Amino acid sequence: MLLSSLKDWRETAASLHRATQVVAAIRVAVTDPLPNFLHLSTTIRHDGLSTGPLSFGEVYLDFGAARIVHTPTQGQPIHFGLEGSNQASLTKALLDHLAAQGHAIEAAKNESGHEAALNDTTPFAVDPRIGADYATALYRIFTATARFRARLFAPMTPIVVWPEHFDLSFLVFGAEKATEESPHLNFGFAPYSDGIDRPYLYAYVWPLPASGYSGVSLPPLVNLDTPGYGGPLVWYDDFAAMEDPEAFVEATFLGIYRALAPLLTE
Repeated sequence: MLLSSLKDWRETAASLHRATQVVAAIRVAVTDPLPNFLHLSTTIRHDGLSTGPLSFGEVYLDFGAARIVHTPTQGQPIHFGLEGSNQASLTKALLDHLAAQGHAIEAAKNESGHEAALNDTTPFAVDPRIGADYATALYRIFTATARFRARLFAPMTPIVVWPEHFDLSFLVFGAEKATEESPHLNFGFAPYSDGIDRPYLYAYVWPLPASGYSGVSLPPLVNLDTPGYGGPLVWYDDFAAMEDPEAFVEATFLGIYRALAPLLTE
């Protein structure tokens, strides 16, 4: 089954990105540092993104319903709609609610862990249909990536979404020392990035050998000459309308892995 075309979706995507940063700030505020900065990440749900389980329940962003939901360990879920709100007001409403429930926390750090308030006042503008389409697309790409990941025998990180750039990714390490300072491959999916307006799959090897990616035989539809990104890239628009896009994602990531893994030993 084909994926949504995600046309005319940037305003919705940007709003969901800012709202995800609110969810991530809650997780950062109450989570001890984790290896590879995973305390800064969000987990993937079928309907959006989540803090994962916390001492006071779960906080997640439902893309299609355009709302943040607090599901406490006891009691009924509490909803915070994005309509008529912005990042700053949503953060305050959520923190006020948690404080009233006896969970006073400080979310003065942004999604990267740097000291900065989440004070963007741009109004959220989410088309629920597009939000639901993106939640579905993200989850299907996540499951395809998870199937690819399950084929590998190596130290790896979980598949997460990073609120700073709103991209899904995980790392594969070339040795037992599984830290981002060690040689690794990164596989991911980004909805957009600086200078790139459309969604894309990506991969890279770090550190990149002096020879770069020259001589590497990559699968069909993988680009190496995208302005703003020099690593392997596959446009979402090139596979979204395929009969089985998940199978394409799984097979393409596996082909990229086979091509790039030898570079970790150089």
